[in-house]
Amino acid sequence: DMHLEFNELVRETIEQDKRERKTGLTLCLVASAQTLEQEILSALKGIPRAVKMKRDYVNSSGSYLALNPLRSDKIAFMYGEGRSPYLGLGRDMFRVWPGMHEFVEHRTTKMWARNGDDEFHPRCLTVTERQDRIDEFDENMISNFRSGVFHSMCFTGLAENVLGLQPKASFGLSLGEISMMFAFSKKNSLESNEMTTRLAKSPVWNEELAVKCNAVRKKWNIPEDEPLQKYWTGYMIQGSREEIENAIGNREDVRLMIVNNSASALIAGRPEACREIIKKLGNKPAMELPQRMIGHCPEVAPSVESIGQIHSTLEIPETEHRMYTTVTNTPLTGGTRMKDHAGKVYLNIADFPGIVNTIYKDGFDTFIELGAGNTRSMSVKQILGSPKNEQQHYVSVAIDREGKETWGQLMTMIAVLKSHQIPGVSISNIYHENLGKAPEKVNKLLRTIEVNGRFKGVSKAAVPEKTLAKVSQLGGTFAEPNKYKVVRSTKPFAASVSKASTFQQLRAQRGNPQENESRDENDQPKTVTDRELLKRHFLQLDTAFALPTVSGSGSKIVEPV
Repeated sequence: DMHLEFNELVRETIEQDKRERKTGLTLCLVASAQTLEQEILSALKGIPRAVKMKRDYVNSSGSYLALNPLRSDKIAFMYGEGRSPYLGLGRDMFRVWPGMHEFVEHRTTKMWARNGDDEFHPRCLTVTERQDRIDEFDENMISNFRSGVFHSMCFTGLAENVLGLQPKASFGLSLGEISMMFAFSKKNSLESNEMTTRLAKSPVWNEELAVKCNAVRKKWNIPEDEPLQKYWTGYMIQGSREEIENAIGNREDVRLMIVNNSASALIAGRPEACREIIKKLGNKPAMELPQRMIGHCPEVAPSVESIGQIHSTLEIPETEHRMYTTVTNTPLTGGTRMKDHAGKVYLNIADFPGIVNTIYKDGFDTFIELGAGNTRSMSVKQILGSPKNEQQHYVSVAIDREGKETWGQLMTMIAVLKSHQIPGVSISNIYHENLGKAPEKVNKLLRTIEVNGRFKGVSKAAVPEKTLAKVSQLGGTFAEPNKYKVVRSTKPFAASVSKASTFQQLRAQRGNPQENESRDENDQPKTVTDRELLKRHFLQLDTAFALPTVSGSGSKIVEPV
C-alpha cells in the first residue's frame, strides 16, 4: 500500500530531522502517495547515470541527490529587484502555511486595508480580463513595491519559523535591499501603510522616476506628448560589465542599470541608442524589456533627497546576522536610519556579481532567494559556476518560481537543501502532526455497532404511513436525516442508468437526460435506484446533470454538508 509506505517515509524523515548527519548521502524524493513508486523507479534508473557523469541527480519532479553534500550553515538570504513581482505571486501561500494569517496580522495590520488581496490576486472570469489586470499591475510601480516587500517578508517568515532556516547573512538587489529591511524588522513592517501613502503622493514615483519619467524627459528635452517607449526602453544584453561600459563610453542617451551576472546586463535609454550598443557588442541576441521606471543611473541624483524622505520612518535593523548593501558591497550598520541610505540604493548601478562574489569570499556558500521568482538564484549559479570558478562549492535555491505552484517549488527547494544536509532544515512543521505519528494497532476482534444505525437518516417521506402510526402509538420517535445540500439543482427526470454504464457513455448522453436509459441483455429498460451508485456516476461528470428522484422519497440525490 503506497499510502502507508508514503506516510511511513514522511514519519522517518521527520525523525531524521532531529538528528544531524555528518556522513553519507541523502536522497530526497519529491512525490505524493500516488507518484511515490514512479519516483523510486526514476531514481533507480537516474542515479547510476548521475554517478557516472559525476553530477548531482535531479529529475523533473524536483527529487534530488547531492553526491558531494555541502553540509554548511553559512546561509545567506537574498531578495530580488523591483521588476521581479508578478500578478498571482504567493497565491497558494495561505494554504501551504495557514499560520501566515497570524503572521501577517502580527507584522502588518494595515496590509489589506485598501483593496483587500484583490490587488495581488484578482478574481477574473475571462482570459482578457486577467491579461488586463496583469498589464495594470506591471504598470503600477507602487503595487510592484507593495507586492515585493509583502511577499519577501512572508517568505522570510516561512523560511525561519516553519522550515527552521537561520541566516548568517542577507542582501538584496535594488528594491530587494528595501524588502530586506522589512523582512527583518517588525517596526519597519508596521510602517508599510505609511510608506504606501507616501509613495502614492510622491512626485518622485508618479512623475520624475516612474509613470511619466520626467527625469530623462527634461534632461533630454523630450516633448510632453512624446510616448515613453519612444525615448526610454530597456534591453537585456549579453556581455560583461567592463565590455558594456566600454561600448557605452561617454554616451548620455543610454545607461547601464543592472549587472545581472557575469555575462548579461540591463541597459536602458533611447531605443535607437540601445540598438547601437547591441550592434557594437557583436549583435548578440538581446531581449527588449520596456521600462516604466528610472533607476541606478545619474538621472536619479536630483531625487535622492526625496527618496530618503519617503523612507525616513524606516531603520536599518540590528540583527544577529550580517546585512550587506550593494552600494558599497559591505555590511550595514544596524540601528541607523534609512533616510541617508535609501537614495544611494537607487542611484548606484546595481551590480549583482559584485555583491555575490563579496558574500562568497566572506564565507557564505548557501544562497536562498526569498523574493519573487528565481532569477537571482539562477544568476548565482552562473556567477559562481562559471568555468573560472568551477572549483567553488555552493548551493543556490529559490522559494518561488513563476509558473510553478507554491507547494511544488517549496518541496523542490527543501529537497536540494536536505540532500546537501544543510543544518536546521525541517519538514515537520509543514505536515499535519497526526501524519508524524505511527498508526495505532487495531484490535481486529473489536467491532463498533451503532444501535439502530441502519435506520439513521431515513426520511419520513420514505416510511409507510402505517409504520409511522405504529411508532407513534408505541411512544417512539423517528430520527430525521442530517442536513443535506443539493449537488445539482435541476428539475427531476426519469433517468435509468445501468451498472454497466461507463463514464464515456454517461458523458455522451449528457445532452439529453431523457435518453439516459440503458438496456440489459434482454434489451429491457433497467432502472437503478441505488443511491450511492448513482451518486458515484454523476459526481464523475464535469458538467451539470439533472439528478433523478430517489424512488419513494420525493427528494433528489444529495450530498451531506
